[in-house]
Amino acid sequence: MTEWNKDEYLQKRKALERAGNDCKGTAESKDLIPSEVVAWIYGILTMLDTKASALMRLNGVLIAAATFLLAQFASPHSLMLGGRVQAVLVVVAALLSAISITLCLFVVNVGWPFLGKAEISGATVKFSEEICALSKTMNRRQLCYRSAWWVSLVASGCFFFELFMQTYHIICGAWGV
Repeated sequence: MTEWNKDEYLQKRKALERAGNDCKGTAESKDLIPSEVVAWIYGILTMLDTKASALMRLNGVLIAAATFLLAQFASPHSLMLGGRVQAVLVVVAALLSAISITLCLFVVNVGWPFLGKAEISGATVKFSEEICALSKTMNRRQLCYRSAWWVSLVASGCFFFELFMQTYHIICGAWGV
Protein backbone atom coordinates (compact mmCIF):
# COMPACT_ATOMS: atom_id res chain seq x y z
CA MET A 1 0.00 0.00 0.00
CA THR A 2 1.44 3.37 -0.98
CA GLU A 3 1.81 6.21 1.48
CA TRP A 4 -0.95 8.77 1.25
CA ASN A 5 0.18 12.34 0.59
CA LYS A 6 -2.49 14.71 1.88
CA ASP A 7 -0.83 17.83 0.42
CA GLU A 8 -0.76 16.33 -3.06
CA TYR A 9 -4.35 15.17 -2.66
CA LEU A 10 -5.48 18.64 -1.56
CA GLN A 11 -3.73 20.22 -4.54
CA LYS A 12 -5.54 17.84 -6.88
CA ARG A 13 -8.88 18.52 -5.18
CA LYS A 14 -8.36 22.27 -5.46
CA ALA A 15 -7.42 21.96 -9.14
CA LEU A 16 -10.52 19.86 -9.74
CA GLU A 17 -12.71 22.55 -8.16
CA ARG A 18 -11.10 25.22 -10.34
CA ALA A 19 -11.51 23.11 -13.48
CA GLY A 20 -15.29 23.25 -13.06
CA ASN A 21 -16.96 21.79 -16.13
CA ASP A 22 -13.74 21.69 -18.15
CA CYS A 23 -13.48 17.98 -18.99
CA LYS A 24 -9.79 18.37 -19.78
CA GLY A 25 -9.13 19.30 -16.16
CA THR A 26 -6.18 21.57 -16.85
CA ALA A 27 -6.57 23.92 -13.88
CA GLU A 28 -3.55 24.67 -11.72
CA SER A 29 -3.46 24.62 -7.96
CA LYS A 30 -0.28 25.19 -6.03
CA ASP A 31 -1.42 27.32 -3.12
CA LEU A 32 -2.99 25.51 -0.20
CA ILE A 33 -5.07 27.85 1.91
CA PRO A 34 -4.95 26.79 5.60
CA SER A 35 -8.69 27.34 6.11
CA GLU A 36 -9.45 24.99 3.18
CA VAL A 37 -7.08 22.35 4.56
CA VAL A 38 -8.67 22.57 8.01
CA ALA A 39 -12.20 22.47 6.55
CA TRP A 40 -11.29 19.40 4.50
CA ILE A 41 -9.79 17.57 7.49
CA TYR A 42 -12.82 18.46 9.65
CA GLY A 43 -15.03 17.08 6.88
CA ILE A 44 -13.17 13.78 7.04
CA LEU A 45 -13.40 13.73 10.85
CA THR A 46 -17.16 14.34 10.60
CA MET A 47 -17.56 11.46 8.14
CA LEU A 48 -15.49 9.17 10.35
CA ASP A 49 -17.61 10.12 13.36
CA THR A 50 -20.83 9.31 11.48
CA LYS A 51 -19.49 6.00 10.17
CA ALA A 52 -18.13 4.97 13.57
CA SER A 53 -21.48 5.76 15.21
CA ALA A 54 -23.30 3.58 12.68
CA LEU A 55 -20.77 0.78 13.17
CA MET A 56 -21.27 0.95 16.94
CA ARG A 57 -25.04 0.58 16.42
CA LEU A 58 -24.51 -2.48 14.21
CA ASN A 59 -22.19 -4.03 16.77
CA GLY A 60 -24.71 -3.28 19.53
CA VAL A 61 -27.37 -5.18 17.58
CA LEU A 62 -24.96 -8.09 17.08
CA ILE A 63 -24.23 -8.21 20.82
CA ALA A 64 -27.97 -8.17 21.62
CA ALA A 65 -28.63 -10.95 19.10
CA ALA A 66 -25.72 -12.97 20.50
CA THR A 67 -27.18 -12.62 23.99
CA PHE A 68 -30.53 -13.86 22.69
CA LEU A 69 -28.92 -16.87 21.00
CA LEU A 70 -26.95 -17.78 24.12
CA ALA A 71 -30.15 -17.66 26.16
CA GLN A 72 -31.84 -19.93 23.61
CA PHE A 73 -28.98 -22.42 23.80
CA ALA A 74 -29.59 -22.78 27.54
CA SER A 75 -33.34 -23.36 27.18
CA PRO A 76 -34.33 -27.05 27.47
CA HIS A 77 -37.24 -26.57 25.00
CA SER A 78 -35.21 -24.77 22.34
CA LEU A 79 -35.30 -25.99 18.75
CA MET A 80 -31.84 -24.57 18.23
CA LEU A 81 -28.64 -26.49 17.83
CA GLY A 82 -26.90 -25.75 21.12
CA GLY A 83 -23.48 -27.35 21.11
CA ARG A 84 -20.24 -25.97 22.47
CA VAL A 85 -19.03 -24.94 19.00
CA GLN A 86 -22.17 -22.88 18.43
CA ALA A 87 -21.84 -21.16 21.80
CA VAL A 88 -18.16 -20.39 21.22
CA LEU A 89 -18.91 -18.94 17.78
CA VAL A 90 -21.60 -16.67 19.24
CA VAL A 91 -19.36 -15.58 22.12
CA VAL A 92 -16.51 -14.81 19.67
CA ALA A 93 -18.91 -12.74 17.54
CA ALA A 94 -20.04 -10.79 20.62
CA LEU A 95 -16.45 -10.31 21.83
CA LEU A 96 -15.30 -9.06 18.44
CA SER A 97 -18.27 -6.70 18.31
CA ALA A 98 -17.30 -5.32 21.72
CA ILE A 99 -13.71 -4.82 20.50
CA SER A 100 -15.02 -3.00 17.43
CA ILE A 101 -17.16 -0.73 19.60
CA THR A 102 -14.12 0.06 21.74
CA LEU A 103 -12.09 1.00 18.65
CA CYS A 104 -14.96 3.20 17.45
CA LEU A 105 -14.90 5.05 20.77
CA PHE A 106 -11.41 6.26 19.85
CA VAL A 107 -12.86 7.61 16.59
CA VAL A 108 -15.72 9.56 18.18
CA ASN A 109 -13.49 10.83 20.97
CA VAL A 110 -14.46 14.37 21.92
CA GLY A 111 -10.89 15.44 22.68
CA TRP A 112 -9.32 17.90 20.29
CA PRO A 113 -5.63 17.98 21.32
CA PHE A 114 -4.58 19.98 18.28
CA LEU A 115 -6.53 23.14 19.20
CA GLY A 116 -4.41 25.97 20.47
CA LYS A 117 -1.24 24.92 18.64
CA ALA A 118 -1.32 27.96 16.37
CA GLU A 119 1.67 30.20 17.06
CA ILE A 120 1.22 33.96 17.29
CA SER A 121 4.28 36.01 16.44
CA GLY A 122 3.50 39.73 16.32
CA ALA A 123 0.91 40.23 13.57
CA THR A 124 1.58 36.78 12.06
CA VAL A 125 -0.17 33.56 13.03
CA LYS A 126 1.41 30.24 12.00
CA PHE A 127 -1.04 27.36 11.63
CA SER A 128 1.41 24.67 10.54
CA GLU A 129 1.63 22.97 13.98
CA GLU A 130 -2.15 22.99 14.39
CA ILE A 131 -2.72 21.59 10.90
CA CYS A 132 -0.03 18.94 11.46
CA ALA A 133 -1.60 17.87 14.78
CA LEU A 134 -5.06 17.88 13.18
CA SER A 135 -3.76 15.72 10.34
CA LYS A 136 -2.23 13.24 12.82
CA THR A 137 -5.54 13.05 14.67
CA MET A 138 -7.36 12.40 11.39
CA ASN A 139 -4.90 9.63 10.44
CA ARG A 140 -5.13 8.01 13.88
CA ARG A 141 -8.93 8.05 13.79
CA GLN A 142 -8.95 6.63 10.25
CA LEU A 143 -6.76 3.76 11.42
CA CYS A 144 -9.03 3.10 14.40
CA TYR A 145 -12.12 3.13 12.17
CA ARG A 146 -10.60 0.82 9.56
CA SER A 147 -9.52 -1.60 12.29
CA ALA A 148 -12.98 -1.49 13.88
CA TRP A 149 -14.58 -2.13 10.48
CA TRP A 150 -12.46 -5.23 9.82
CA VAL A 151 -13.07 -6.59 13.33
CA SER A 152 -16.79 -5.97 12.85
CA LEU A 153 -16.72 -7.72 9.49
CA VAL A 154 -15.22 -10.84 11.09
CA ALA A 155 -17.77 -10.65 13.94
CA SER A 156 -20.61 -10.34 11.45
CA GLY A 157 -19.25 -13.29 9.49
CA CYS A 158 -19.14 -15.45 12.63
CA PHE A 159 -22.63 -14.40 13.62
CA PHE A 160 -24.16 -14.93 10.17
CA PHE A 161 -22.45 -18.31 9.81
CA GLU A 162 -24.00 -19.37 13.12
CA LEU A 163 -27.37 -17.92 12.05
CA PHE A 164 -27.17 -19.91 8.81
CA MET A 165 -26.35 -23.10 10.73
CA GLN A 166 -29.26 -22.53 13.12
CA THR A 167 -31.65 -21.80 10.25
CA TYR A 168 -30.53 -24.93 8.41
CA HIS A 169 -30.92 -27.01 11.60
CA ILE A 170 -34.43 -25.70 12.29
CA ILE A 171 -35.66 -26.01 8.69
CA CYS A 172 -34.26 -29.54 8.30
CA GLY A 173 -35.79 -30.47 11.67
CA ALA A 174 -39.17 -29.11 10.62
CA TRP A 175 -39.09 -31.05 7.35
CA GLY A 176 -37.75 -34.17 8.97
CA VAL A 177 -34.61 -34.24 6.84
